Amino acid sequence: MAQLAQGRFLAVVGPSGCGKSSLVRTGMLAGLAGGMLAEAGAHWRIADLRPGSRPFANLAAALLAEPRIGGDYSRHFEGPDEAAGFLQADLRRSPLGLVEVLAQCAPLAPGPSQNADAQAMDAKLPVGDSSPTQVEPPTDQPDNLLVLVDQFEEIFRYHRQVGGADESAAFVALLLASAAAPVGRRPRQTPIPVYVCFTMRSDFLGDCALFEGLPEVINRGLFLTPRLTREQTQEAIEGPTEVFDARVDTALTARLLNNMGEQADQLPVLQHALMRIWDLVTRLDAAPHCVRLTLGQYESIGGLSGALSHYADEAFNGLDPTGQRINETLFRALCERGPDGRYVRRPVTLGEVAQLVADDLGLMSLLGSTPRINPASPITRRSSPWLRPSALPGGVSSHRRSLGL
Repeated sequence: MAQLAQGRFLAVVGPSGCGKSSLVRTGMLAGLAGGMLAEAGAHWRIADLRPGSRPFANLAAALLAEPRIGGDYSRHFEGPDEAAGFLQADLRRSPLGLVEVLAQCAPLAPGPSQNADAQAMDAKLPVGDSSPTQVEPPTDQPDNLLVLVDQFEEIFRYHRQVGGADESAAFVALLLASAAAPVGRRPRQTPIPVYVCFTMRSDFLGDCALFEGLPEVINRGLFLTPRLTREQTQEAIEGPTEVFDARVDTALTARLLNNMGEQADQLPVLQHALMRIWDLVTRLDAAPHCVRLTLGQYESIGGLSGALSHYADEAFNGLDPTGQRINETLFRALCERGPDGRYVRRPVTLGEVAQLVADDLGLMSLLGSTPRINPASPITRRSSPWLRPSALPGGVSSHRRSLGL
């Protein structure tokens, strides 16, 4: 929190699976809402996004999803699609695009001359009318905007794509300029403080030198996610069960701690294994009170090394041949291996997956929209061999070519 306050920029860095996103979402965001950043207050607007292959579009969507900012910006347009298109254009206009967008919106921080009538006008309500609206009425507290960019390493994958270098550089420049902009009402000033936080895998730290100014800012606002101690991991294992008057046998806790060993990226697998045990026990006893999680149950699900792959195999083997083919193509399309051999998540749409599988399956006619699919984590891919792109000869690109795409 202190680092975020110092420069309005924070890079939360750590190995895959160490809990970076959870730390930010359950720790930092809750602290901000609780007023732990005393000089900024407790009134925060959050624009939460992943860069993916459309960083400006995703930032625009995140801003429009924020009720106060999105509601005020959208009132000038006939529909959400038109608003999104114009907002993307505004953001791309210059590194100060976000600052200029905020300046166009109704005042986000109360001025000295604001009264009840002016506030009602800003909220697009008649005076005295308290009916709900998409635009939130101004409050007595000044706003702050936090732009939260999760899995920032996706920007490096996009940078390598044809046409992605310029847009990714412009996106990073926008983030840096927004966090550095002075607060005020003059040109090139932001009406409310803009804070930027991103999470990123530590093995991509050197790639930040691709973008001018980014290494310098990271040096001033770096938070390297610490590893959980053995005692903290034990608390993470046993604490949640106590909420339901359940308990974890001492032997199971000791086995879990020993199996995790020194690997910092095992938290997602630990979470999945405990979920599998809980589901197994509560299926046998609908009332979760007085439940015991035992070593025998842990071994029955395959242990820490096998729980996830066993679960995936069960789901995969339950599909018909066509479903298995779709499933294999889907998971292998969800990550991409760069020239340096590192895997990066690759969000895709259902339409893209349908094209990979083949038009003769008739999937395209069934898709009324193209929601995005979030990829599995690197630790998930290691735990489930059939999810690895390397399991497909030649990788995903080769598979695309084999389908004539």
